[in-house]
Amino acid sequence: MKKFAGLLLCLLSAFVRAQGAAQTPPLARAGSSDSAKKTSSAITASMLESGSLPGAADMTALGAFGPFGAYGPLGTLGPIGNNSWNSSSWMNMAGKWSSTASLLAKPGGPLSDKGPLGRGGPLGDSYSSFPENYKAGGAWAVFGPAGPLGALGPLGPLGPLGAHGFKAGADGGYYDGEKSVAQVSVPYGNGSARTFGLVEVVTASSAKKAVNDTSVMILGELDRTGGMDSFKFISRENQYVSVVAVPEKQLDGFQLKVTQSGQTLAVSDSATLVNWAHFFIPANAQFTVTVRLGSTAQMLSHTYRLAVTGSTSYVLK
Repeated sequence: MKKFAGLLLCLLSAFVRAQGAAQTPPLARAGSSDSAKKTSSAITASMLESGSLPGAADMTALGAFGPFGAYGPLGTLGPIGNNSWNSSSWMNMAGKWSSTASLLAKPGGPLSDKGPLGRGGPLGDSYSSFPENYKAGGAWAVFGPAGPLGALGPLGPLGPLGAHGFKAGADGGYYDGEKSVAQVSVPYGNGSARTFGLVEVVTASSAKKAVNDTSVMILGELDRTGGMDSFKFISRENQYVSVVAVPEKQLDGFQLKVTQSGQTLAVSDSATLVNWAHFFIPANAQFTVTVRLGSTAQMLSHTYRLAVTGSTSYVLK
């Protein structure tokens, strides 16, 4: 009887495990497959919509009410912007406090080796524990630790809300007094350090005049359907780059195209999802991102936020 009960319990446990596996999103199950590992090909929201990427059955996270939507953390109601409810505007009014930021780093602050950019953070020793799909080069890397929602993006310690303490100028760049600051060195542990680019928030007019780095958020506006803005970028290191066209109003749909030396690297032109692209760029290579207003169902201004986040080469080692 005991043997029969034990056998019945084993069969029941196996059934429960099988049911759990059946309900696991395809993305999670594909974590160890060759197709989900790093690739030199670009990955876009359009590919997910067509069903060619893991997790295509559930696209909620990429829609208007997801984290890349108009009212998500990168959008209008988030902490970044010039409105009275945006935290970054108040942070900048506080002025320069980089000296205090240095003091905060000593006992283990955000820019210490114990912070999100140090050995104990998501880009440190624990990075290898993330599912392959969420690592740089993976199918869902745009949502991963090296994407725009992570520590390297505009919401992290390198952005306008960050613990660096530098005041943003009228051009969106950061300044230590009159000296421009574009990078910070962060202790990593065991006496070593890593260098990261600060995440500037700049206007489209300023960004069009420059060759931008891969840690920036561009605020732009297109006046009509079919209107386009193009921006040039340069990658200072071998890395994967995530580009997201965040609409500031829910009823606008912005499309993306990435080119390099006249060749198309990626196109994301979904009519239902927030468009993004994730691709590899070698060191010192330039590329161009074009934002196009693909559709709109509202009569107000058609403003967007282009978030560009490089994974850095640290996560590739």
